[in-house]
Amino acid sequence: MNKEIYVYTTKTYERKSWYKIGETNQGSPTRVKQQDRTSNPEELDIVYRREVPAHCTDRKVHQALKDGGFFPVRDNREWFECPLDAVKSAVNEVVSGVSRPDNYKMREEQQDCCDKAVECLSNGSKQYLINGKMRFGKTFTTYQIIKQLAGI
Repeated sequence: MNKEIYVYTTKTYERKSWYKIGETNQGSPTRVKQQDRTSNPEELDIVYRREVPAHCTDRKVHQALKDGGFFPVRDNREWFECPLDAVKSAVNEVVSGVSRPDNYKMREEQQDCCDKAVECLSNGSKQYLINGKMRFGKTFTTYQIIKQLAGI
């Protein structure tokens, strides 16, 4: 199982904009079921989850939220009062150094194209033609190729 950062809340807490941010290697549905069930009978709703590299931790996300002016609630635990987009931005800040709410992965066909282009260009070729149809995401894929070649 890959490492995930997850965010959950309850209906009551969602009205207050309270979100619990955590990390797990066992899958967020399994981890969330282990939490708060005895002290809170409300249904726990996972509102966001994202696979992250090993260096990313929930504590780093908590710190990014604090740096953004959002502070813990509920006895200073892992619950924060903030908009959900602020949590997504904090996760992206920790994962990729970019604090925008969404950061997109390549689709399978884009990843395949990127891998082939990087291999081709790394082996001395000066050009690579992306023969993608409309809506393939040629610009996005090209950007990912450039990032990989630059080691970013």
